[in-house]
Amino acid sequence: MDNTPLKDTTPLGMAQRLQETIEHITLLCKQLDPTAEAKATALVAFEGAYAMAELTRRDEGIPATLIRDVAKKDVRDDRFKNELAESKYKCLIVKIEAAKAILNAKQSQNKYLDTL
Repeated sequence: MDNTPLKDTTPLGMAQRLQETIEHITLLCKQLDPTAEAKATALVAFEGAYAMAELTRRDEGIPATLIRDVAKKDVRDDRFKNELAESKYKCLIVKIEAAKAILNAKQSQNKYLDTL
């Protein structure tokens, strides 16, 4: 996607740039479902692993005041995967919003150039 302003101001050039931006947004939106699924899967895995770690540590006789901290340490890899999936999902949403803003700006440029 070309973000340079007013590169080709002919009607055909503007239409082509609008179409490229629309295609980019479509591509990003197609990534939304798999990214959301990965986010949900990572969350379920983390919460399950954390619950099991707490139960395991409780069965081992670790003092109740330490169980949460020890369990968190035990599942740090799962927590990292969960945080990463969450960040990727949020990043994709931000990219879609940014691409929509670019499309809006290009449409405004196109309207302005039509009035000249």
